[in-house]
Amino acid sequence: PGEVSHRVQTDASGRALVTVCMNDRPGTLARTAAVLTIHRASVLKAQAFSTTTGLALERFVLRPSPTGDWAAVGRDLQAAFSGRLAVDPHVERKALDYAPSSRVSCDVRILHDASPHSTVIEVRAPDALGVLYAIAAGISDLDIDIHVAKIDTLGERVVDVFYVRTPSGAKLDDVQATEVERSIAHRVSRIYG
Repeated sequence: PGEVSHRVQTDASGRALVTVCMNDRPGTLARTAAVLTIHRASVLKAQAFSTTTGLALERFVLRPSPTGDWAAVGRDLQAAFSGRLAVDPHVERKALDYAPSSRVSCDVRILHDASPHSTVIEVRAPDALGVLYAIAAGISDLDIDIHVAKIDTLGERVVDVFYVRTPSGAKLDDVQATEVERSIAHRVSRIYG
């Protein structure tokens, strides 16, 4: 309990491949994305899964990092998951330091019929430091479980897809779907103004 394991590998092109594993609970993807944001890691692709044994497994492909201090990333992951790092203020400060020149807004689509067991949330947005954190935190703020996430950066845009369920394992109802859209928009506007 409370342990976070991670591994960092570098491929031939200098991209970092970061794998993170911890006990599954709402907010794990948001916390990991927050730590990567704090360290200015730019996510090209990511996948996250909840295992049947109660673990969250996350794999990130990152652009080559200007710092590459992976020991500091590991320390911050441990701190974020043990209640010793308040990620929100750190992310907001870092996002302001590297804010894009244009407004960041998300197109959120709730797809009720795309999966037999989960509600699918598809989010399209400009690529900006911290946008994955804002989206994942917006979902987690409602205590909704992300069972699978597929994150892709396509040029200057991101397309993020989340397979989610309520804490009881059901699909989202219409009220919850509306609140997820509202929560994501709130998180994005809070960080980017």
